[in-house]
Amino acid sequence: MTIKAQTIGEFLNHVADRTSTPGGGSIAATTGAEAAALMSMVQQFSDISNKATLEALNTFLALADDDIAGFSQVMQAYHAPKEVRKTAIAKASKHAAAAPADMVRTGLSLIDDIESLVTDGNKNLITDTAMAALLLDATLQSGVLNILINLKAIEDPLFLEEMQALIAEAGTARSRLSEIASSIQSSL
Repeated sequence: MTIKAQTIGEFLNHVADRTSTPGGGSIAATTGAEAAALMSMVQQFSDISNKATLEALNTFLALADDDIAGFSQVMQAYHAPKEVRKTAIAKASKHAAAAPADMVRTGLSLIDDIESLVTDGNKNLITDTAMAALLLDATLQSGVLNILINLKAIEDPLFLEEMQALIAEAGTARSRLSEIASSIQSSL
């Protein structure tokens, strides 16, 4: 069953089970979806188009399932025959890095919109904008962590360079999100 098809309670109970999936990657993605949902609400109450935000919300939910699939491939690769195990792990790790990388990219796509909500959004929902910034920051940080753990098994220099650039971009965005949340808190 997809994460989108589960109730919040069902999903969280699955996370709490003694299983490796869903885990941190799926939590990161659903946290991004929560940020996008809050942004969409503020946009609607502010007469601002929310189409891109709703697309991001659905992308995040799909990425939660993709993260589970990627992690499952890594676990299977560890059981590959010894003579092909290292190659299998590298290939699976590269695939597993895709979901968190896409979480980061999706989060990055929302940065300008969340900044605009600070000035153009409904002022009665300013704390919802701050909460969305905090949740999006958590998604970016978690995505970076999940990229980094997968990079350990990858030797492809172009892929590593691409991921390092994405990680650096996420760091810049996280600073912007922190400033948004701090400025909102200071204004209260």
